[in-house]
Amino acid sequence: MSLAKSPMALPFEQIIDLLLDAVVIVDAEGRYVYVSAGFERIFGYAPEEVIGQQMLHLVHPDDRDKTLGAVGEIMAGQAKTTLENRYIRKDGEVVHIMWSARWVPEHGVRIAVARDVSARVRAEATQAAVYAISEAAHAADSLQSLYRTIHRVLGGLLPAGNCSLALLDTGNDHLDFPYHVDERGDAPAPRPVERSGYAGEVIRSGRSLLLGPSRLGEPAAANDDEIRGARYWLGVPLRGTRGGVIGALAVKSYSEDARYSARDVLLLHYVSTQVANAIERRSLATSRRRRLPR
Repeated sequence: MSLAKSPMALPFEQIIDLLLDAVVIVDAEGRYVYVSAGFERIFGYAPEEVIGQQMLHLVHPDDRDKTLGAVGEIMAGQAKTTLENRYIRKDGEVVHIMWSARWVPEHGVRIAVARDVSARVRAEATQAAVYAISEAAHAADSLQSLYRTIHRVLGGLLPAGNCSLALLDTGNDHLDFPYHVDERGDAPAPRPVERSGYAGEVIRSGRSLLLGPSRLGEPAAANDDEIRGARYWLGVPLRGTRGGVIGALAVKSYSEDARYSARDVLLLHYVSTQVANAIERRSLATSRRRRLPR
């Protein structure tokens, strides 16, 4: 059997479809005219679902202006090799994409290669978050200042517009909510742990809890003022330095545009260790200052 055939005789599209990256061709108006098999692996859409559709529709809304600016530069003849932006997958998850793209004027199309760099972006953001929370534990002038910093840092990792801290008062087995930002309501009143809904469940079980529309549509959720009306809710336990659970950290969303996934559970669980350590450290420093003679 001869192996001397030219590689150019091989089916080009089958070779392209073996790439883990996605090869994309769009016309001058920004409509998809071709996507390789890698496109579905990265974005979740089969080729027939996007051919003829506007490329910009899949771009994260916050990155559309930046993307349009880059498109203008590419069509003016400036090739891009490290353009990064965010897209929204078919399942609602946000992915970070690095593009290499150029304009081919003789064919009136842009050719681009998309690489999913979400894992790298998440790792960098997580490490930066852990460092920022640790620094805040030393620099914050009050617990409320620390809580605000934690909330801000979390917002750089996942949808965290609505964020709550529930801390356990071990003296009377109650939960307090010292920090609670919710677009639809005020902080819940202190309550016994056993009557504290899903935050109490996270603390009692010591396990993370991810809830979506099916679970949050149940009657029990409708009566829980910690999460009433939410579409998605994610809570993780806060473990102190001695291993015990000292509270829960929770984020929630009222919109389908901000969902949580199993990956977010792992991310928040990882950060929660630093959050618990920071709260304990800041609380101890505050208590010591209060005991100092005046």
